[in-house]
Amino acid sequence: MRRLAATLLLSAATLACAAPAALALPGDAPIVPSGPADGATVPANAAGIAVAYQCPAYRNDRGGPFALGDAGDYEVRFSDTPATEPGGRLAGQPYGSDASATVGADGATCTSLLDTYDNASSPEIVGGRVYWQAYRECVGCPDGSGYEAGPVRSFVVAPDIRATLSAPRVDAGYLAVFTVRSAQPLGGAQVILEQRRGGSWRALTQRRFGETTELIAKLPRGKQTIRAVIAAGAQRIVAGTRMLTVRRDRGRTTSGRDDGRYAARDAPKNSTLRFKVSGDGRTLRDFRASLTAFCIGSTIEDNRFIIAFAALRSARIAPDGSVTGLLQLEGEDGTRVVLTGRLRRGRFRGEVDIGFSTCSGSRKLEAVIV
Repeated sequence: MRRLAATLLLSAATLACAAPAALALPGDAPIVPSGPADGATVPANAAGIAVAYQCPAYRNDRGGPFALGDAGDYEVRFSDTPATEPGGRLAGQPYGSDASATVGADGATCTSLLDTYDNASSPEIVGGRVYWQAYRECVGCPDGSGYEAGPVRSFVVAPDIRATLSAPRVDAGYLAVFTVRSAQPLGGAQVILEQRRGGSWRALTQRRFGETTELIAKLPRGKQTIRAVIAAGAQRIVAGTRMLTVRRDRGRTTSGRDDGRYAARDAPKNSTLRFKVSGDGRTLRDFRASLTAFCIGSTIEDNRFIIAFAALRSARIAPDGSVTGLLQLEGEDGTRVVLTGRLRRGRFRGEVDIGFSTCSGSRKLEAVIV
């Protein structure tokens, strides 16, 4: 009897010690993804993209060897890579914190949301493949990871980017400003202006994409087809296509009477604005203007205003007197100066913009012959 009692006590002690490591005990229901189908294409959604999976009650060791885990113990990780940690959970976590579970009416099906629409690089905006995996807490798992992971699944997001392309009246061989507008910010995206040539498209210029992106290019005479393409990661989205009739150089409104040196009328002493017009009103040269630029620093205290100087060697004046001048130094963060305006009867009205490093500024212009 004494030996039997000792054996029973030993057996009970062994069970008590083994219980914490008995997560996912035989008979516990596994984590089963139920939607979207693996590899499916889903539309972008400002309210978030939902994934569904079975989230049954299971035994875990919180509060005792047979305490039950529920939907509150489930989460979903979204990643841009299928790589996993040693415990089997997705390794990447580029979209913020893991998503909590919302349990359905049946008490055993949960949904979680990929909700990163306010992130400019989010797949909900730019598209791309997203990997996801549901997992649950597992305090006593033998591998010590603290969780139990379900299978890895993926879906492809079809981006929802709405943008418009506008074009001015264009003269052959003269620079013109083509504008792409969108309410959606796209961090790191580029917008490319392309021209149809024969059976293919040829890139004319490109810039970093913003809510308003100005692309400066010139076109040859005749009927031309252009489009703006937004390149975001592996995605290429056509933002707009336009058919234009590019006019030949005739009917000029400027002449030799517009030639001369120009300056601002009644300008403050610390302000600079000067240039000259030559060639019977065909060329604007030696442009220089001072303007206030705002520079973004690494902290709020480092933000500051500075006086900058915009300069252009020359810009062609179109037959109708309009002027578009561009200076773009090497690199996306290099100095960029854009001059736009119109010359009419010895008076110039327009605007100059400058951008360099983290600084940018603009100035309205009005100059006359002096």
